Amino acid sequence: MTKITIWDYPVRVFHWAFAICFFTAMGLAMLASEHSQLFDYHMLLGVMIVPIVLLRILWGFIGTKHARFRSFPLQPRKLFNYLLNVVTRKGPRFVGHNPAASYAAIAMLAISLGIVATGFLIQTGEFFEEVHEALAYLMLAVVVVHVLGVIVHVVKYKENIVLSMFNGSKEGEESDAIGSSRPLIAFIFVLLIAGWAVTLVRGYHHQTHQLKLPAIGRIIQLGEGPRVRDDDN
Repeated sequence: MTKITIWDYPVRVFHWAFAICFFTAMGLAMLASEHSQLFDYHMLLGVMIVPIVLLRILWGFIGTKHARFRSFPLQPRKLFNYLLNVVTRKGPRFVGHNPAASYAAIAMLAISLGIVATGFLIQTGEFFEEVHEALAYLMLAVVVVHVLGVIVHVVKYKENIVLSMFNGSKEGEESDAIGSSRPLIAFIFVLLIAGWAVTLVRGYHHQTHQLKLPAIGRIIQLGEGPRVRDDDN
């Protein structure tokens, strides 16, 4: 086997952009009061995740072979065998997503959309606030399990797959390599995500704590009730 490219630039952009937005938003939610300015930023980051997730879903259908959902080994038997092999230290090595990582990726995409949707509905009642918090902790649990899985993979196969999400390379056969890393597509996606971020910032009014959503023009209230200074929390 030799070093081959298996993760294209769009996949790497989505992976790290999603991780940064999620962990920052989660941290702000834990540290900030719902009446503080920081909580507004928590909600802004939640809205920021939307194009990242939607573009990743799109790329799951039209991207390079290891990025496509059809390459994910999602059969329950494969997941069971993979988890059994982790314990017995046997079984095949997966060049792309292994069964556990495949389920984690699908779960994170679905849960994140649920978190954003319930975040918009929090103002309508406590039920959605409770569901929002439950989904956030469920996401955190999936992320923790995913990270533990990465550690297990590194120990089992002596392969730094964290680095592969930066450089896109892993050990494998030439037949497993992707033809192109799609740098132009990644650049376009970065522009789209950045454009969305800039539009969000321009649509956010810190005095009224309201956000005008891009495209649809709907105005939503961020957080709850009157605000206090962050250093008073």
